[in-house]
Parts: sequence; structure tokens; C-alpha cells
Amino acid sequence: MAYRPHARDSEPLRRSRTSSSRGSRARQKKPRRRLRRFLLWSLGCVGFLILVGVGVFVYAYQTTPIPDQNEIATSQASIITYSNGKALGRLASENRENVKLEQVPRDVQEAVLAAENRDFYSDPGFSFSGYMRAAWALIRGEEQLQGGSTITQQLVKKSYLSDERTFTRKFKELILSIKIERQLSKQQILERYLNTVYYGRGAYGVQTASKAYFDKNVSSLSASEGAVLASVIRNPSLYDPKRNPENLRNRFDYVVSGMQAKGWLTAEQATAMKFPKITEVKRTNQYRGQAGYLIQMVKEELERRGISEDELLRGGYRVKTTFNPKMMKYAATAVKQSYPTALKKEGVDIGIASVQPGTGKVVAIYGGPGYLKEQLNHATTGGLTQPGSSFKPYVLATALKEGISLRTTFPGNSPETIAGHEFRNSGGYSYGNVDMQTATQKSINTAYVQIGQEAGLANIVENAKAVGYDTSPWCKPGKHGTHISEVSSLPLGPMDVCPLAQAGGIATFANQGTFVEPTTIEKVTNADGSETVYEASPEEKKVFSKDVAADTLFGMSKVADPGGTAQTARLPDRDIAGKTGTSSQNRSAWFAGTIPQLTTTVAIYKAEGGTIPPVAGYNEVSGGSIPAEVWQNYMLRATKNMEPEEFPEPANVGEIKHSEPTGTPTKSETSKTPEPSETPTETPTETPTEEPTDPTGEPTDTCGFPICPTQTGGGGDGNGNGGGGGNDTETAGREPDA
Repeated sequence: MAYRPHARDSEPLRRSRTSSSRGSRARQKKPRRRLRRFLLWSLGCVGFLILVGVGVFVYAYQTTPIPDQNEIATSQASIITYSNGKALGRLASENRENVKLEQVPRDVQEAVLAAENRDFYSDPGFSFSGYMRAAWALIRGEEQLQGGSTITQQLVKKSYLSDERTFTRKFKELILSIKIERQLSKQQILERYLNTVYYGRGAYGVQTASKAYFDKNVSSLSASEGAVLASVIRNPSLYDPKRNPENLRNRFDYVVSGMQAKGWLTAEQATAMKFPKITEVKRTNQYRGQAGYLIQMVKEELERRGISEDELLRGGYRVKTTFNPKMMKYAATAVKQSYPTALKKEGVDIGIASVQPGTGKVVAIYGGPGYLKEQLNHATTGGLTQPGSSFKPYVLATALKEGISLRTTFPGNSPETIAGHEFRNSGGYSYGNVDMQTATQKSINTAYVQIGQEAGLANIVENAKAVGYDTSPWCKPGKHGTHISEVSSLPLGPMDVCPLAQAGGIATFANQGTFVEPTTIEKVTNADGSETVYEASPEEKKVFSKDVAADTLFGMSKVADPGGTAQTARLPDRDIAGKTGTSSQNRSAWFAGTIPQLTTTVAIYKAEGGTIPPVAGYNEVSGGSIPAEVWQNYMLRATKNMEPEEFPEPANVGEIKHSEPTGTPTKSETSKTPEPSETPTETPTETPTEEPTDPTGEPTDTCGFPICPTQTGGGGDGNGNGGGGGNDTETAGREPDA
């Protein structure tokens, strides 16, 4: 019979199980209680913080008054000076001419809303997402707070607050935006905004802007004209119709598209809307001569440095520039005396840029005949053109950097088929095997195309970009220009560059291979000089070693010697290093030269394209003729009180790749510049005219040198000065846009 336990025998077991179950439940309840306590504590803290935040907000709201617009501090003029402290220009805001909202056409109002705040009539006056981005930026420690602004916020910022980028200012902006929205109607806010905002061209308020851009009252503006004014509000410099027309047209299309999206224009009206004609800028006399170009350059650089044109007009800054007034006069005099009138009449333009190696300071430019006559600056963006063979120093330096010696030889006959394309020397001259220094001195195209292949086209492009080609803030080729690219004709300079960028690049060699971005600003202070807002320091980039730079200068030093392409550039008391350049079909002609203390480039070209015509005394205009003469005329004056300095000895870097050397290059082998038998130009006066008058044009019969510019043949650059850069049968020396 099976054993059956008594009830009392199983009782302890049941009690044990029951006790274990209760203990387990008790242990489970403890973490839950702790979690509940933590959640309650957290919610309490959050609630407390919210209450504190609400309290702070309410307190700030109650205690922050809305300032009277008429009590805004009076704007102060910003004063720009030359490097010696002499006044260059004075920039101040123009008087506003306020108008009623009813005077502003409905289309113009809607264009502004489409550009700046499409939900203006329905939003609370501030952007919540914008403030969240600003808070997140503060947490991440970013200096400039993020976040888009409504029209109300912009009005508050411009009318009642400073332009400082801090969280405190953002918080005040929020408080005042809410108060403004409660006290003013949307129509009143929009009216104040239209009368306050800056439109560029010194115009504050929509009425002044209407006159500045279209020479009419705001009440007479069309919808398309209103769209233009709305387009520039965001950044008047970036959307300047003269300097950045493509940017403005793109912004104009965005505004018109927004008007259509909001139902303010029909699709047919939007399609039919054309970009209107904008009147030329009306400038005061302080923009006459070269001064206007300088002021514009300063404004553009300050914009890049974080000081907007609007701030400059209102901020009372003191801006000390790098421009030397004497050097500026010397450049103008050089053009007056050495640039033929016949070329001016043929629409041929000239640009000059002079830069200090090591500091990047732009000491002088020649931008054109005068800013009031022509606003395109031919030293910067207005001077974008092919450098031709004046690009060859970068090819030479790259070859040296890649270990190819100056004594390496290359075939210099004409024609030569290289990389599937036929290349010729100017005049069809053949030179046999030549080393790289001879190829530079005589600007031999066929040898240089092969040097480019040996050095590596990608390497050349990389180094050229590092010294400003395609990257200079002063001139980028843009959508319609020719960019630098890895094409076989690269050594012949088929891309676009401007004189100032070229000067900065060539100065790299005089600065031992270190590139410094050209600058026009020395220092910016507040009105009384007690606070420095910006102070320039060289933005250095090591591109070539000092030995490579020394050998590059040595390779360039024979250009002005007998047999070189720029004998007219010689200076009587010191050595120079330089390179001529003449693009295919004589579209442009260059001379880029340097001494240890100063680098200067001169470029002439036809802005509308076509060939530079011959003038009396010159069968063809090449880099070694008029540009070299202008360069010498300027440098004779610029160096008058400058102690001569020697270039460094050649370092003889690299290995000979193709043949034995004919001799080791040494400084002693360099032919010194002979004293000219006759001064090429009249002795410079100390105070030439600031805005040059037309020169007489006819060059003198004798130049005072062994070979005058009227002679042809021999070693040269381009199409008419011997064997130089530009007669490339591959797409006529100009490659398609990259």
C-alpha cells in the first residue's frame, strides 16, 4: 500500500513556498518604488525648472521696456585711411525717407514677404525652431548662434539691439519680439521694417532704395523691381547687381517662385516677369580716380572678415588699409607714361597689382581709368584673363618639387606632338635640347609642355590652387570663366586669373615658398581707437620648400637678361625674377616680376575678347613689350628709396633626368643687369597726378637697351616675342570650363 503523507507533513512545505513567493514580490516592489520616487523627483525638478523659467521670462517681459526708435544711438561714419593715416574715404548711412505702408505697392510688400518671412501674417513674431537651433549652438559652444529670423525679429535687432551674436541678445530679441507683436499690428511692423532695413548702395529704407536702384519713388515700383529690392535684403554685398549679378538673378528667381507659391502671383504672371534694368551706382567724389576701387576692395574684404557693409556704414569704425599713396601714384603714372592711348581707344584694358612678399599687403593697384568712369576693377575680378606663359613659374616649381633638376633637358623643337596634341613655339622657332632655365628664359612652349608631363599635371594643379588659382577670394573664374584643369596645355596658362591673385602667387617664391593671401586691411578699431576689432596677421601656407623657391627664382632671373623675353623690364641697380605671358591669338599679355621686397604684375587684355591690336612701334603686343615697360616704369619709382637685396643662392635641388649638365648653375654665372645708356622714361616726379590723363601714346624710337621691343624673333613668350607661351593648337590655348 502506497504511503500517503499526513496533512501536517505537507504543511511546512506549503508555508515555505508561500514565504518564498512573498519575499520575491517584496523584492520586486522595492525597485518599482524607487523608480516611482525617481520619476516623481525628476518631474518635480523639471516642473521647478519650468516654473523658474516661466518666472524669469515673466520678470524679463515685465521689466524690459521697448526703446523708442528715435532714441537709437546716432550712427557714426566709418573712416578708411591709407597705410600712412591719410584719409581715403568716409562711409556713413544715408538719411532715411520714411513712407507709409499704403505708399508701398502690394506687389512690393509681397515680394519682401516672399524673400524674408512668407508666414509673416500668421506667425507669432518669432521662430521657435530658430531659437531651438540657437540654444543647441550655445550648448555646443559655437560662437555664432544659429536660427532664422522673422521680420519682427529683424526689426527688433536692427532698431533696438546691437549686432552682437550672443544668447543674451537672442533672449532680449525674443522678449521684445513678443512685446512688439502685442503692441503693434502686423501692418505697423511691416511698415517699420520696410523703412529700417538696409538694401545696399548706402540705402536705408525702401524709399531710398527705390531711388538708389531704379531712380524712382517706391510708389512707382513694378512687381519685378520690388522683387529685386527684396532679393538684396538678405546680404546686399552678396547680391550686388554689379559685382555678383548671377547671385542676384538666382535670388530674384527664388523670390518670384515664393510669390507664386503663396498665390500672390499666377503661374502666367511669374513666367512673364522679367529681370528689370537697374540704374548705375551714383557715387560721391570720394570714389573718383583709383580711390573708388580701393574702397570697394576694403568693403569686400571686411565682409569676408565678418564686418558687413551695413555695420561699416553705421558702426563708426576706423579702418587702416595697406595701400601706400605714393605707390598708388607711381602705378597711375606708369600707365599714363607707358601705356599707349591707341590701346585705350581699341578697348584694351590694363590692371596692376603690387604686393609685399611675406605679409601679403597690397601696397598698390591700378584698377582702371577711374571708378566713376568704369566700376570693373581690372586688378581683381574685372581682370580675369588667361595668364599665358606667366603661369610657367608654377610648372617649374612643381618640377623642382618633384625632384627634377634645373639642368634637366627637354626637346625644344617646333612642332612637337605631346600627349596626342601638336604644340608649337612662337614664330615656329626650334631650339634643340634645352635645360629648364633656358626654357624659362626663352619661354619655349614645347619644352614646357613636356616639363608639365614629367612633373605631373595633377601636381601642378594642386600647387597652383594652393597659391590662389581658382581659389583666391579676389577673383574666381565663376560659371563662365575658364578654370584650371589637368589638360596637356596646362603649362601654357589656358585658365583665367587676375593680376592680384597672380601677384600673390609669384610672391610665394620671394617668400621662400610660403604663400600669404593678399590683404588690403592692416587694422580695424572702434571710433576712438580703444578697441581693436580686427588686426591682420599673415595667413601662411607652405607650398614649396625654400630650396625649391630659390631655384625657381634662379630659373626666372634670366628673363630680363640678353636673350630673354623681358629685357625692357630690367632695373639698373638690382636683379629681378619674372616671367612674361602672351595668350593665344594675343588675347592678353602679362609681365609678372619680383624683387625680394616687392612683387608686381601687369596685365593687358580685351575685356570683350578678341586680339590686342598692334600699335605704333610694336608689330605685336606681347608680355615682354608694353606690360614689361609699364612694370619697369612703376618699379623704378617704387624702389627709388629701397635698398637692393639679393635673391638666395640656387640650391640645385633634384636630379638630372635626361642629360648631363652643361655646367652647375651658380650665382656668379648670372648676367648682371647693365646700366642702361638712356633712362627708359622721364625721371619720376614725387607727385604725379592721381587720376592719369591720356598718354601721348607713341613709344620713343630708342629704349636704351641692347634689344628694343620693336624687334621680333629670338626667345620670347606668346605669339610675337620669340618662342613663348600661347600658340597651342589644342583648342587654341583655351580649354573648356572645368
